[in-house]
Amino acid sequence: MSIVCGSDFSEPSLQAANVAAELAARMRAPLHLVHALDLVTEQPGDAPAARAAGARLRADAASIADIGAAVQIHTQPGAPDEVLLEVAKRHQALLIVVAALGRRAAGPWQLGSHADRIAQGSHVPVLVVRDAAPFHDWLAGKRPLRIVLGADLSLSSESAMTWIGSLLALGPCDVTALHLYWPPEQFQRLGLHGVRDFMGPHSEVKLTLETKLRERFEPLLGSTPLQVRVEPHMGRIGDRIAALAEQAQADLVVVGSHERSAVDRIMSGSVSRGLLHRAASSVACVPAPARPKPQRAPELSRVLVATDFSATGDAAIPLAFSIIPGISGGGAVHLVHVVPESPHPSTEPHDIFSANDAYPELREGARKRVAELISDPRAQNAAHVHVLESSEVAEAICQAAERLDASVICLGTHGRSGLSQKLLGSVAQGVLQRTRRPVLLAHPPVA
Repeated sequence: MSIVCGSDFSEPSLQAANVAAELAARMRAPLHLVHALDLVTEQPGDAPAARAAGARLRADAASIADIGAAVQIHTQPGAPDEVLLEVAKRHQALLIVVAALGRRAAGPWQLGSHADRIAQGSHVPVLVVRDAAPFHDWLAGKRPLRIVLGADLSLSSESAMTWIGSLLALGPCDVTALHLYWPPEQFQRLGLHGVRDFMGPHSEVKLTLETKLRERFEPLLGSTPLQVRVEPHMGRIGDRIAALAEQAQADLVVVGSHERSAVDRIMSGSVSRGLLHRAASSVACVPAPARPKPQRAPELSRVLVATDFSATGDAAIPLAFSIIPGISGGGAVHLVHVVPESPHPSTEPHDIFSANDAYPELREGARKRVAELISDPRAQNAAHVHVLESSEVAEAICQAAERLDASVICLGTHGRSGLSQKLLGSVAQGVLQRTRRPVLLAHPPVA
């Protein structure tokens, strides 16, 4: 395993080489210092140019020799991004370190800087050094490295946070997970209807997202505290992350990246590309794993069960209680009943949970139904009753599951199929079409 660092003989690339050498020395890994002989200005058959490049690269290697890393040099013809990626694969690199490497001649499928193409094509993390001083101070033990992770709930972000966790072995870090959300999407997902302020903070959105982010990322940092920041956003995500990271005086911004074609990047844009162009700090792009690690079995500790108090709906209640861990295991069953009508105009801000206290008789009836179906009073204490108000029953159930972060949804079903299902419709079918959470279906007892 090794570290690969690109050099174009500029002062920024020498600073990047210093950072790479310090990291390599600390990790006891060899450092490969690489210069690509540009096919336009340095022809591969031009021996004097190759000798001159080799001499300059040896001088750069000598200037960082006292740092303590074992340095090997490589001069190789080709485009800088292609050469660095090839050397990284050949020498099983753990990390590629670069500074600003300039731009290649424009072409129909060539977008962005060399650093951008390296990040998009690399199978290992790529560190683009903007300022070497914070790394020197950090590795010298003078202060923590301030890191901002551009986070979502993808495997790519999880890989990026895992990489940040590996930096903790080299020195202390202050880590912030920054998540930018699209307000209309989150309002719809959580059942917050009506015309609202898109860019103002919303407590329910922030709470649910912060909880999920902490649950996903805190275990990856061990005992290191994680700060979480959730912000509404409209526009280019990379630009906003760069601006907020600069506001927070971050030393390093980390994002997950995906290897994508130029067409994909034109159509959907690139967060990492935006950061590499806009960030005032150093940037690390961490690729998603080629083979995602096996996911651990989920803990089904929060179960949502919906009932309309019919025999079919109530059939799901015992199933829901059978899922949670032992009586004293801390599990919770959220029983929801949807009142299928809403007096609110479509433009008036309202919340599907806002009717929860408006129907005391329904809540009391739900608790009695639980008591009739579940004999153990200790299990009954795990029940939390919610009355929702919505003209879309299946949608409200899914929104409640998101809001309560349910591990699984339990529903009763008649098991209709074919023409009867098309004529009568099915709440269960609607839930299955809308949610990505596990759904368990219970049939009513046969008479």
